[in-house]
Amino acid sequence: MKLYAWFAEHHSFCLSTDEKKLLDGLRRKKFERKEELAAIKCALKQLENLDMIGSSTVEDDQVWVLKKGFETLNQTIELSSETCLSVSLIVNGFCEVVGNKTDKCDPKSITEGDVKNLLFVASYLMDNNPETSDKPPEEGKE
Repeated sequence: MKLYAWFAEHHSFCLSTDEKKLLDGLRRKKFERKEELAAIKCALKQLENLDMIGSSTVEDDQVWVLKKGFETLNQTIELSSETCLSVSLIVNGFCEVVGNKTDKCDPKSITEGDVKNLLFVASYLMDNNPETSDKPPEEGKE
């Protein structure tokens, strides 16, 4: 996931120069470094196999580059009718709570916009959950 997110913001990755930036913020132990490097290399290989990136050696460093813009990398998925119904119930329920009549979704025709709305609902709930939020608890609520 970290590499996928990396390529959303960068067009290339070099293990020798970008490893620390990629893993920034993670607690690391010395004995885990080899395993981390192996995991990164495996993930890069998977992205290469998906034809998302290509690699080349430049001045003794292997560099991986996006083959096309990240925003053009699309996926096609199939959703069961049960999943579509669940998405619509959550999105439409949230729309009712906030008084939004324009973003309701049809379970027979889920769109990327509906998935984005579902992500917004999840993000909203995470931001307003005191256990996952970085915000200090409101006065009198703990």
